[in-house]
Amino acid sequence: MRAGSVALALSLTLGMASVEQAAAEEIRIGFVGPLSGPAAALGIQTRQGVELAIEEINAAGGVPIAGKPLKLEALFEDSASKPEVGVSAAQKLLTRDKVDFLVADTIASSVTFAVMDLASSFNIPMMSAQPVSSAISDKIAKDPEKYKNFWKGDWNSDEYGRIVFDFTKWIIEKKTLVPKNKSIAFVVEDTDYGRSNAQVAIELFKKEGWNTSTYEVVPLGYSDFYPQIAKLRTVAPDVIVSAFTSGNSGVAFARQLKESAVPGVVIGLAYPGYPEFVPQARAAADGFVWAPFNFDSKNDPKQKAFSETFRAKYKVDASNESVWGYCFTKVIADVFRRAAQKETATLVKAIAATDYVCDVYGRWVFDEKNHTAKAGSDYLALRVGQIWNGESRVIFPERLATTAYRPR
Repeated sequence: MRAGSVALALSLTLGMASVEQAAAEEIRIGFVGPLSGPAAALGIQTRQGVELAIEEINAAGGVPIAGKPLKLEALFEDSASKPEVGVSAAQKLLTRDKVDFLVADTIASSVTFAVMDLASSFNIPMMSAQPVSSAISDKIAKDPEKYKNFWKGDWNSDEYGRIVFDFTKWIIEKKTLVPKNKSIAFVVEDTDYGRSNAQVAIELFKKEGWNTSTYEVVPLGYSDFYPQIAKLRTVAPDVIVSAFTSGNSGVAFARQLKESAVPGVVIGLAYPGYPEFVPQARAAADGFVWAPFNFDSKNDPKQKAFSETFRAKYKVDASNESVWGYCFTKVIADVFRRAAQKETATLVKAIAATDYVCDVYGRWVFDEKNHTAKAGSDYLALRVGQIWNGESRVIFPERLATTAYRPR
């Protein structure tokens, strides 16, 4: 063997030994999420929340495993919101980096749907973070043995459709909306997130005698909504529902909607809560109703304190994604703390028994049938906000409201 080949072989051997040693002395958590592409901002905000949580956990001594305190290390790989990229990233974390726990994807349901099939090939706990597609839960429930190690860290997309429906019924009961023709319109991105959210709402409204006046699906990152808005002007729906994971899409939709003076109640899912939405949409954001408004750093004292800590570290405002990454990492650390070991079956039992309250967000408890985080007032509650004068305030559920809804 040539000297160069010997040196390369030795380098690879030492490199693998280094990885194995680090894996033994740390709790290694792999994260796959969008760090580039149209949803990159969300992925980066989530990563920052993860980093802040790990910094706090390690500063407090780490997590005891087999009687020895171990530090947590987060390893991040980019999915670019593409399933094939996400699968490759997950495989790297599992095979080369020897992670003890895999989170994939942090944002995209489509990536999670692809990555979760690795669960039967790699015997470690896996979990998605914010993906909400009900198809993930359905896949687990249909083959519980194959996906026994895979869990879903967020509620199902059914909850988004349900909160849109419940809020609309509420404003009708309050007589702040008097439907002219009981019609609802949808403009959503062509992802599992966009389509699944719309489908649940469509079925709920249909049962109440509403009709879907238009259902427009646009590509991820889309920004020219004038053709879709022209249809909205023609059909004049009582309620307009939009769902995008791209902040640029949300800003463009809001501006063009205002420019075209389209009437109706406008409900946006997720994107009106992105840090860039109000500054970039400006007056076009006024009157927008949106969900889930689960991070209110101005009116919630605990979330305000988190936001101040976050800004001191990163010099940017905290967001729903950053607080989610923070709390979700605390949930995983709690799983290891209760398991007190890295053995997969024990960790999975600990996930199933999770009952963890993160003061700045909510309570995590998992449904053992579909391995999904429970939603509702006793668990992860969805709140509806409305934007006026550049500020969001909670308007629904009424018991949690900090201001009243008013039509735009």
